[in-house]
Amino acid sequence: MLKWLTHDDREDLFNALVALALNGIFLGLVALVAWPLQKLSLLSLLARGYGVLWVAVFASALLLTLFHRLLHMNLYDRYNGYVISTLLVSGLLQLGWSAFAAQTARTFGIGEAFWISTIVYVLGFLSCWIASQVIAASYSGQIYKLVNLALLPIGFFLFILWPDGGQMLFGWLI
Repeated sequence: MLKWLTHDDREDLFNALVALALNGIFLGLVALVAWPLQKLSLLSLLARGYGVLWVAVFASALLLTLFHRLLHMNLYDRYNGYVISTLLVSGLLQLGWSAFAAQTARTFGIGEAFWISTIVYVLGFLSCWIASQVIAASYSGQIYKLVNLALLPIGFFLFILWPDGGQMLFGWLI
């Protein structure tokens, strides 16, 4: 079964299953951490957020594919347009999740003891990395992964320091 799944033709399926497994493991970790802190609503909010993210990632990938076909963009004929449009979409998804994670961390961390706030912010930051893996399931090129990996800390810390910006830019999504 593993040999079949790791074949080059099924790389996208394998990446999606790995991202789904990481997502499940992370939510299990959040449950283990949030339960003793009496913050299980954090788990519920993140789980719903990931559900929305998965739908947004696959819907945007489908719409982007249709857009590329409509404009006859591919890696060979219109490389720049193809790569830049895909970078924009995957980057917006990553920044959108970063805004959501920062807002969630602020909501659950404000007014708490320092160590509880620290745990919540670390979980928020880790959720951004998991989100980058979910996004990489559909946007699997190395350039997209590297750019989204760079956007991960930039977006998270930017929206922690500037929560109104995250609300303004991605409030409709949050």
